[in-house]
Amino acid sequence: MSLVSFIHTLGSAGLFPSRAFLPAFVTAMLLRFGNLIPFVAQSGLVGKLDAPPWFACNASLVVLGILSCLEWWATKDADLRQILDQFDGPMKSGMALLTSLGVASAADAELVRAIQQAGISDGLFGLVVASMVYFLASARRSFYELLTEIDSGDSLGLQKLCSWAEDAWVVLGAVMLVAFPLVMIFITAVVFALLYVWQKAAEQREERRRVVCASCGNAIYRCAMACPVCNAPNHQACSVNWLGQPAADRPADPDHHAIHLIAVGRCYHCATRLRQSRPRQTCECCRREVFDGDAQMGAYMRFLHGRLMRTLLICFILGLVPVVGIVPAIIFYRFQIVNPLRRYVPFGSALAAKWIGRFACLAVLSVQWIPFVGVASLPIMATISYAVYRRAFQSAWRSGQLQAAAIRSSPPPPVR
Repeated sequence: MSLVSFIHTLGSAGLFPSRAFLPAFVTAMLLRFGNLIPFVAQSGLVGKLDAPPWFACNASLVVLGILSCLEWWATKDADLRQILDQFDGPMKSGMALLTSLGVASAADAELVRAIQQAGISDGLFGLVVASMVYFLASARRSFYELLTEIDSGDSLGLQKLCSWAEDAWVVLGAVMLVAFPLVMIFITAVVFALLYVWQKAAEQREERRRVVCASCGNAIYRCAMACPVCNAPNHQACSVNWLGQPAADRPADPDHHAIHLIAVGRCYHCATRLRQSRPRQTCECCRREVFDGDAQMGAYMRFLHGRLMRTLLICFILGLVPVVGIVPAIIFYRFQIVNPLRRYVPFGSALAAKWIGRFACLAVLSVQWIPFVGVASLPIMATISYAVYRRAFQSAWRSGQLQAAAIRSSPPPPVR
C-alpha cells in the first residue's frame, strides 16, 4: 500500500464514526471536481489519487448523494437517530472496510493495485481501520445516549446541534483529508480524545452522585426511594430537576416523588434510568413494573393534568414577547407536559404524533406575530401537543394491557 493511500485510509477512520455515506459522497465529489476548487486544487493531492472511473461517475454520485441525503434526514430526527444508533457501528465499520479496500469510497485505483500486489496485509489493515471505526462509533453512541438521558425528546435541541456539527465535521474533514491529511489525522485524534475524557468524566460524576444504602451498603442514587437490593427505604432521598438529575439541595416530596421520577424517565423505586419507549416495562435494576396498574396510571395522568394550567399560563406570559418568547415557551411546555408522555410512547406512534402536532403547531405559529392574536398561539400549541401525546400514550397503555391480558389468559404449554 502506498503512503498516500495509507494516510487517506487512516484519516477516513475519523469521518465514518459520524456518518456512513456522507464521507464517501464528499470524497467522490472532490475527486470528480476537486481541480475546480482553488483550495483543493492547490494541494495537488487530488491528482495523485487515481480514482477508478466507476467511483466518480454520475451513477455513483447519484447513489451516494441519495444515501447521504437519507442519512442526513434521519440524523435530524431524534426518534430515527435512536433507531440508527442501534446498528450504526457495524454499518459504518463495513463502509470503512470497503473504503480501505477501494470498493465503495475514496480508496483509489492506486490502493486497489497495492492490495493486489501486497495480498492480505492490506486487507488486515482494512480490518484494523474498521475496528477503529467501530470503537469510535461506540464512543459516539455513548455520547448520544447521555444526551438522550438528559433530554429524550431533544427539546433543548442539543442532539440536533451536535448532528449539524457532525455534518460540518464530515464535509470539512473530507476537504482537510485531501488538502492536509496529516493535520486531519491529528485533529481526529484530539477530538476523539476529548470525547473520551468527557465521557469518563460524566461517568465519574454519576458515580459520585451515588450514596451508600444504610442497610446493605449498596451504592444507590441520591434520588432513589429505596435500595434495589434490600428494598430498604432511602429516608434522605433528594428531588430531581427538570433534566432528571438529582438535586442534592432539595429533599424529595414523599407524596409525589415517585411520579416525579417516572416523569423524568426514572424508576419510581430505585431511580434507574428507563430505556424502553413504552408504558409497560420493567426496571432493569429492581425488576419492578414502571406503571403498576391502572391506579398508578391514573395518578400519573392527574399529575400531568395538574401541570397543564400552570404551563399554559407561563406560555401565555412568554407569548407576550413577540418572536423572542417562542423558543423558551416551546422548551418549557415540552419538558413539563410533553416529554413525560413522549418518553413512554413507542417509536411508530411517537413519530406519527410528532408530525401531527408539528403541522398543527405550524399553522398556529404562523399567527404568533399578530398583536393581541399571537399571544394565544403558544398556549394553543402546548394544548395541541399535550392532547396528541396524551392520546398516543393512553393508546400505548391500553395496547400493553390487552397484550398482558392475552398472555395471562393463554393456556400453559403442554408438559412433555
